[in-house]
Amino acid sequence: LDAKAGEVDAARRAKLEAAERQREAAEAARRAKADALTRERQEAADVAAAAAQTALAYKYSTGDGVTQNKAEAARLYKLAADQGDATAQYNMAGYYRTGTGGLAVDRAKAIALYRKAAAQGVQDAVARLTDMGETP
Repeated sequence: LDAKAGEVDAARRAKLEAAERQREAAEAARRAKADALTRERQEAADVAAAAAQTALAYKYSTGDGVTQNKAEAARLYKLAADQGDATAQYNMAGYYRTGTGGLAVDRAKAIALYRKAAAQGVQDAVARLTDMGETP
């Protein structure tokens, strides 16, 4: 009887272990799919419109759906700002103003970008310039 009970316990353990391996495999597949989607978005952001770069930069800046990475946010904001995206110019100016994302504080670059954003109607950029004692 003890041998039979041992066999039942072993069979139960084997089933539980198999179920756990299956759950782990499903979780790994889910993570791989999410990572692939993030990579696809990253690739699209690298070559796509400034708006997509700005949107992804915001996600990296805040950690929304991705691991927060201010340096990556700065890289993407710069790409979009260089293409004339007003929101990216405003956000990039803030990064230069505060030295965020591994950037050195650079008041002149911050002012230049705030002015570009202000020229496109970003009222927060006008306010930030005024706070800094600058004219839009």
